Amino acid sequence: MKTRLMDINLLDLLARPGMAGLRREFNLRSFPAGSRPFAPPQAENVVFVVASGRARLYLSFEERAFTLSHLEPGDIYSSHTRADIEVLEDTGLLVLPTQRFRELIVAHPDLTRTMVRVLGDVLQSSFDIINSLAFKDIPRRVVEFMHFEATAHGEKRPEGRLVRLSVNTEQLAQIVGATRQTVSETLSRLYRQNLVQRLRRGVYLIPDMAALKNFAAER
Repeated sequence: MKTRLMDINLLDLLARPGMAGLRREFNLRSFPAGSRPFAPPQAENVVFVVASGRARLYLSFEERAFTLSHLEPGDIYSSHTRADIEVLEDTGLLVLPTQRFRELIVAHPDLTRTMVRVLGDVLQSSFDIINSLAFKDIPRRVVEFMHFEATAHGEKRPEGRLVRLSVNTEQLAQIVGATRQTVSETLSRLYRQNLVQRLRRGVYLIPDMAALKNFAAER
């Protein structure tokens, strides 16, 4: 289960030779953890690239919220959608008015090609979310989240794969669309079966990646 929206890093594009002019079009803004950039009623119509930090996209209804994905450095998104944005840690955003961004796309073919790929990543992530909610139970979503994070960001060790997670149990519950209690029970089961070892807060060891993947497949 992917937790970030796309695999394309816009910071790499902006750092290329010849892109200095494009980079100067963006204004860097800083947002503290817990803030909601571009929240209504003062919402701006902008495109932004995450320069540093981390934020989450989520949908909310009444008192319920469901995390769609996380935005990390290099990710691009727009303020003009139905999803809310919450800053998880102090974050810097490179911001540009949407109308100006449209003009720059015409003038920069590299940016146009990248945005086509970004749209493909967004569509794929949307299908992944729908598939997970429709056909997978909560324990499987939790296991797939752990497996994906370990595969994408984990560190190979002789005793297994070490993974550091910047989300707590409540945030993980929001990612997989479950209650905190259900996620806690699932994690406890993984600990008991030695599929996942909790070394300390936010740091986990997966002794056998294949066993964890098989556990998900059996759900």
